[in-house]
Amino acid sequence: MQIENGVEDEMIAKPDMNKWFSTFSFVSKLFREADIEHAFIKLADISIPMWDIDVLIPNPIEELRALKLLSQHGFKFFKPRLLGHPLKIMCEREGFMSVDIYPDVMWIRKKVADGIDIVSRRRLVSIKETKAYVPSPEDSFYIIATHAYSHLRIKPEDIQKCVIVISESEDFSWNRVYDLSLTYGTMDAVYLLLKILSELELVEIEDDVLSKFLSVRICRMIESWMKKQELKLPFRIPTRFGCVLSSFYHSPKIVRKAKFTDVLYDFFTHYLAMASMKLTGET
Repeated sequence: MQIENGVEDEMIAKPDMNKWFSTFSFVSKLFREADIEHAFIKLADISIPMWDIDVLIPNPIEELRALKLLSQHGFKFFKPRLLGHPLKIMCEREGFMSVDIYPDVMWIRKKVADGIDIVSRRRLVSIKETKAYVPSPEDSFYIIATHAYSHLRIKPEDIQKCVIVISESEDFSWNRVYDLSLTYGTMDAVYLLLKILSELELVEIEDDVLSKFLSVRICRMIESWMKKQELKLPFRIPTRFGCVLSSFYHSPKIVRKAKFTDVLYDFFTHYLAMASMKLTGET
């Protein structure tokens, strides 16, 4: 597999990280002082450009408390963009970055983990002078992997975040990541990112870790396909994997974990990314 540097998104404007950090510090202090059960997700290092603050609050009562607090401090709520997350609540305040509240670990309506479990394993860390709750290293890696897969694109910052959460953990457990992906039918998403990390030689991943995932047919298909690909970032994921095959592999895994209507939403969510790409001419 040949490694190349992609140039995509080179001309996109960069976010104001001072503004981002002041928003992050404000929200973290606000929620911690109010003892709201939460965790900041998709966060690894403040040197990585970010456009918003993503907060997981799976308890509905805690979510209402958080929204009331934000409203009292001048944040205004608005609807997501077309094909956006229908359950995510987005809010803004002048001079601050957007704050996005997730009620569960789901991308649009694809459920990839139990938010309550993720928050129960959270840890308190210091980022500069700010203390904040974040998921465990394993949960952080898993969230980044499944989120990137749902967007059919793995960006350099996704790789960077994963390297950080793995390297900063003294006892990172691949077994825990494997168990999560097995339970929620996301082994394809996790395996693809693992394979890329392995090829880039940024993280030491034992062969037996990778081989465990090959018990699933979709992972074996990804393995065969990747042997023919050039590895350049951002790395595009074909819709036949991220949308079609994933829908038939993932959705049946959550049948006993969700209502029938939610399983249907989950299944059809896979095709929103495909539809979006067709509308924008990307596929």
